[in-house]
Amino acid sequence: MKISFMAGEMAQLHHISKQTLLYYDKIGLICPREVDPGTGYRYYDLNQCEDLDVILFLKGLGMKLKEIKTYRSQASSRARVQLLESQSRTIRQKLDQIHRIQRRIDSTVTAFKANLAITPFEKGIKWFENRPLLSEPVPAPHDLYAMELCFKKIFRSARENYHADIYDFLVYVEEDKNSEGIFKKIALPVNDGANDLLPSGYFAYLFHKGPYEALTASRKDLKNFIEASGHSITGSSVERVLLSRLAVSHEKDYLVEIQMPVEKNPGV
Repeated sequence: MKISFMAGEMAQLHHISKQTLLYYDKIGLICPREVDPGTGYRYYDLNQCEDLDVILFLKGLGMKLKEIKTYRSQASSRARVQLLESQSRTIRQKLDQIHRIQRRIDSTVTAFKANLAITPFEKGIKWFENRPLLSEPVPAPHDLYAMELCFKKIFRSARENYHADIYDFLVYVEEDKNSEGIFKKIALPVNDGANDLLPSGYFAYLFHKGPYEALTASRKDLKNFIEASGHSITGSSVERVLLSRLAVSHEKDYLVEIQMPVEKNPGV
């Protein structure tokens, strides 16, 4: 006895929508065995249930409809195995990407939690070990625009090659006679591929909270602290943005760690 199903029945039997089944017909993935010329009703036979099961199984493996169509067109079992192997490689690549994204999310959350716990305007002196860096000089005139272009350049490279995040970056800052910031270099601490080094040593630090425009006052505050503690500055200020628009909604909540290399004055 011939057993057939109308499109709606076929769809319901396989827990898909009738529109999905009609779309599969439209693209030639699985077509009804018979179409009533008078009513336009589509009829599928019993054997096509297995065909649709295969389609849905392959779709569940992450195959695109075009790939499923190619798979079903293969008469050779070896060719079908090769297509499944190819899909397996694709899934592994996607899993690797998902794991990288997960690690970035986890590291971002960890950094945010640690940075949100920092006491604003706390200052002191601490030791840093050697920091291998991937760095890029900021071209003249060393202003905000030049610094932003430099940041975008090194960030693209770092994101592609090191999967680095915004909060990892260091900005080397010097001041002109008007105490305005001159941006000299953008750097990223890395484990591999370093082209620069921030040597180990003692650094005075201050956690600046507020707009970037107010950093001048915080640098001055830190310099006064260094002088009062009997130290001298031995190099450029290094600044690390800890909380930016990624973490906070207003610039009043920005957090930047200012670091200045120091050494104890003789006889102090």
